[in-house]
Amino acid sequence: MDISFIDGRLENIYSKVLKGSRLSKEDGICIYKTHDLIGLGQIANHVRQSLHGNKAFYIYNQHLNYT
Repeated sequence: MDISFIDGRLENIYSKVLKGSRLSKEDGICIYKTHDLIGLGQIANHVRQSLHGNKAFYIYNQHLNYT
């Protein structure tokens, strides 16, 4: 999957994700501060697809209010 990033710092994070390495605290701060939401979403989608394929999961919660 070829991804281009607006924020160049995400390239380092993406290479760690591809290798299966753990992300550091500094990587987490970079993810939190980045404005490149498209690039970040593409990284997240890559991780999701590698873990679960093309499956979708749904949770149905039912809360009863007695008041």
